[in-house]
Amino acid sequence: NADLALHGNDVLINELSGLIGNSDFSLTGIFSNMMAFLLIDEQKLTVEAEFNSSKLDFNELLSSNADESDTAYSVVLPENINLNLKANVGEVLFRRFSATDISGIMQFSNSKLKIFPLQFNSMDGEYKANCIFYPVNRGNYRAVIEANITQVDIKNLFYDFEDFGQEELTSKHLKGNADVTVNFKTEFNSNLTVNPKKIYTNIDITISDGELIQFKPLYSVSDYIKSNKLLNIFIKSADFKKELEHIKFNTLRNQILIKNEVITIPKMEINSSAMNMVVGGTHTFNNEINYKMNFYLSELLTRNGERENSQGRTQVYLTMTGTTENPIVEYEKNTISETAKDEVRKEKQAVKQAFKDEFGLFNNDTTLIEAEQSEEKLEFSIEWDEDDSENNIQKKDDENNKTTKQKFLNILKEEKEKKNTDDFDFDDDDF
Repeated sequence: NADLALHGNDVLINELSGLIGNSDFSLTGIFSNMMAFLLIDEQKLTVEAEFNSSKLDFNELLSSNADESDTAYSVVLPENINLNLKANVGEVLFRRFSATDISGIMQFSNSKLKIFPLQFNSMDGEYKANCIFYPVNRGNYRAVIEANITQVDIKNLFYDFEDFGQEELTSKHLKGNADVTVNFKTEFNSNLTVNPKKIYTNIDITISDGELIQFKPLYSVSDYIKSNKLLNIFIKSADFKKELEHIKFNTLRNQILIKNEVITIPKMEINSSAMNMVVGGTHTFNNEINYKMNFYLSELLTRNGERENSQGRTQVYLTMTGTTENPIVEYEKNTISETAKDEVRKEKQAVKQAFKDEFGLFNNDTTLIEAEQSEEKLEFSIEWDEDDSENNIQKKDDENNKTTKQKFLNILKEEKEKKNTDDFDFDDDDF
């Protein structure tokens, strides 16, 4: 249906509406130089219009023929059309992806398509994005997208985007809500086939109330711990592998980089129902992995059937290499986190300070923390009572001296145990 007015080469569209398969549309605006564009070669068409639709099914609109089972698509960006279009669409469908309440400004000129600002709802979340599409060499196209996504259902996100073309970490393995900032760039051909070598993505992601379900690469960590004679002594329970089958965590934050067919995950701390650990590494598009992880040995200790709550100092460092099908887990020796190193330095300084205060040792050590300034200083105070007799004073003094000596013995005992159990040593000149 149309209500049109012709003015020379221009067409004024008071109303143009119609149906294409399951898709409907209505359009109002001005098509400048329309008649010349239709009748004469190499003429340009300029469109200023507003577009509205309750539903657009791109599975039909981009299909190369009427066969509904055909998934071949063909995209061409014409060179002789300039477009400035305001669009409002109730629903968009493309493969598994669906979106609602879509609005944006579309500009097209010199074969470059810009959509900004673009807003829509999908996967129970809100999207705001700027998009650019333009042709590059050999008939390919480049897409550049900047997006902010708020409270998206991560399970639906993976499902709608067909698990991003991989089968290891899928919608079946994930639950939770995510806030995401994405900078994405890629190239694809006219059939919408993406070139994986041209994918570049920088993602800031925060996942809340997350769940990781039956992610098989984690099973190999459990198998290794159980097979290791030393670690097996401290294994939390025979059901440790079962715990790894369904991991829950409150909040997970990280920045992920995808470049040259490699996914790089910087080191991040995961506080989960199974264990608390630090994990980071790389994962290629061919499912080759190189992860490093570490956790306190106390995470595996059993005490009345519950996780050990003490702040253990000894950490276990593991590497996971190989592939997701055949991961290789190994113990990484001679590695200690900077946090643990700082803790040890502070503890050694406290011991030195105690010896200095009590026996006058390490007087030339300028690194020591002054007792009156240190929050971690060891206090050996003697309380005086003016009403006490001389004998009582002497008795209290003796008792405090015993307490002081016992504290030193405890300190030395703790440091000796650390030296025997931690994967680091004291410096030769510490004492």
